[in-house]
Amino acid sequence: MKPKYRAWDSDRNVMIPMHKDGICAFFADDSPVSGYGCNDVPNHIHLMMWTGCVDDNLIEIYAGDILRIMDEEQRVSYVEVRWVQGSLVVEGDFGDYDVTTVPWALEYWDNDCCKVEVVGNIYQTPELLPK
Repeated sequence: MKPKYRAWDSDRNVMIPMHKDGICAFFADDSPVSGYGCNDVPNHIHLMMWTGCVDDNLIEIYAGDILRIMDEEQRVSYVEVRWVQGSLVVEGDFGDYDVTTVPWALEYWDNDCCKVEVVGNIYQTPELLPK
C-alpha cells in the first residue's frame, strides 16, 4: 500500500487534500499556491496518514479521525485514530487489549455487529471525544 495523506492547516483552519504525486498541495481560493515535500512540512501543517481502511460508509479513515462506534444494543462510543510508535491505533475494550491497530479493531467491531463511522477529526470536531 502506497502511503496516502491529507493535512490540517492550523493557520487557515482548513483540511488540505494531497496532490497525486505525493506532494502536499496548498490552496487559497481554489488556486495552487505552493507545495512541500512530506519531510519538510511547516509546523502549522499537520499530516494525517491514511490507515488503509474505510468505515461502514466507505469513507477513508485517517490518523486524527474520530470514529463513532455503535454496538448492537445501540450504545455509542467515540475513539480517536492515533499514530503511536509506528502504528495507527485506537483505544478501547478489545478483550485482552486496550489499544490495537485500526484493521484489527475494525475486524473486532465487525464480529461484534458494530457500526463504525468517521464522524470528524481532532482538529475540526474535538468536542466529540470524551474528556
